[in-house]
Amino acid sequence: MLNVAERVFAERGYDGASMDEIAEGAGISKPMVYSYFGSKEGLYLALVRRAAENFHDSVERASSSGTAEERLWGGIQAYFRFVEEYRWGWTILYREAAAGANRFEGELEADRSRLVDLLARLMLEVAAEKGIDAMMEEQIRSLTHAFVGACEGLGRRWLDHPDEPRELQELRLMNFAWLGFRDLLEGELWVPKEE
Repeated sequence: MLNVAERVFAERGYDGASMDEIAEGAGISKPMVYSYFGSKEGLYLALVRRAAENFHDSVERASSSGTAEERLWGGIQAYFRFVEEYRWGWTILYREAAAGANRFEGELEADRSRLVDLLARLMLEVAAEKGIDAMMEEQIRSLTHAFVGACEGLGRRWLDHPDEPRELQELRLMNFAWLGFRDLLEGELWVPKEE
């Protein structure tokens, strides 16, 4: 039932999805769907939570050991594997978020915050090892939000260009992230020249 619902919501969005289509695709009655989830919103939130758990578990496992560079690379690879292998779940997580303010904003923002916290923790661990001061740590934490936005944007772009290989997306994001974060992790901060 969840797999069918995931596909229908991903293809049609929340408002366009039909509980009749979901029940028919799952081979059960519509009242049975409601008995499990209570409402269309309850079913959708169950899908968001399932996708978020799968996503975070895979990224966290892949970025749990090695140097900072290896951990970031592992996390990026896990991210794009998730987009590739679990396309419906990823679409559900980010379609509503990309649409702006909506009825699921709190749930989606909590999911995004978990990812930001995971990446910030990785970067801050490296910064602490290198003796980076508190001001630089705040820069790193703040820029992690920009990195998550880049992840989401490149993931959406890739779904529009499915002929491009996953490995190319991984390299693009790693170059974008590592070349910028590496200097921050070394304590370098760009500021404009005084005139």
